[in-house]
This record gives sequence, C-alpha cells and structure tokens, in this order.
Amino acid sequence: MSNPQQPEAVLEVKTSYFFLAFLLVLFKPQASINGGQPFPVRWGVNPIPVPPGRYQVEVWLPYLFLTNMGRNGVVVDVPAGGAVQVWWRAPWIVFMRGAISVSGPVPMGAATAGAAPWAVGGGAPAAAYAAAPAAAPGGWHPDPAGRHEQRYYDGTTWTEHVVDAGIQSTDPLPG
Repeated sequence: MSNPQQPEAVLEVKTSYFFLAFLLVLFKPQASINGGQPFPVRWGVNPIPVPPGRYQVEVWLPYLFLTNMGRNGVVVDVPAGGAVQVWWRAPWIVFMRGAISVSGPVPMGAATAGAAPWAVGGGAPAAAYAAAPAAAPGGWHPDPAGRHEQRYYDGTTWTEHVVDAGIQSTDPLPG
C-alpha cells in the first residue's frame, strides 16, 4: 500500500466579527484558495493543511441578500514546516470589505497563539514591517501587513514600492 504524502504546511484562516454584530453567528463564512471552489469555514480558527507555496486566500460572508459581504483577499507564501495565519473580520457595514491581515510564517503548532494584529484600516501594525522575510534576499515578497499583494524588500528594509494585480505603485510605510 502506498502512503499518500501529507502536506508539510498549514494555512490558518481565522474569522471573527464585532461582538455587537452577534447575529452574524447565524451565517457561515466562505473561503476560497487560488480562486477555486468556495468552501464553508466556521467562525474562529480554521487550519487548512496545504503543500508549501504561494496562495491567494479570499474570505467573505453570504449574508441575507448579499452573496459576497465583506469579500477581501490576500496573497501569502506558506513555508515548508510552517504556518501562515490569515485573519478576516466581517465589516461593520455590509457594503464594505472585511478587514484582512496576515501573520506568519510561524512554526507549526504555534500558529494559534497570540492575538490578531488588527489595526485601523485592516492592516497589521507598523511593527510587522520591522521583521524581514525569513532568510530572504532583496526582492518582491508578500506585504507583511496584507495591504497589498507584494511589497519590495531591499535586503535590509521594506520599501514603499508595492504590486497589486501586476500593477506597481507606491504606498508609504505606516507609522
């Protein structure tokens, strides 16, 4: 008998909502990886075993007459033997995007420790930019705050140069 190869990494999708919007608990969030078939996720932490690589993760909530309430996504790199956390928070107003943030990579098993790095505007705090990609040379890497698909790392610091859908622009670093 052959033993199928198990994924060596974890992509954790954590969903939440503002506590006064408690009625959202009656609706199931949806997620999609790399534009594939949507699948339901529960409120809270959803570990998804995946092979190492780059993934586009989208999360939204089918709510009443809206099929894509708060839809937002981010591109993440999941390293071998590690985990990347994607936090999505339902928006206050049904026509807005949900806040999305990325944390990681972290060693597997430690991914659920700590609190979500929420910041105004849905990005991660400025401290996220202080950390360099793990042993990465200068080049394009996933934006640590999740505000853009990629941000340029010059080998020592993050720059203001960003890329979204193949279009390069600038976005000053927060803080």
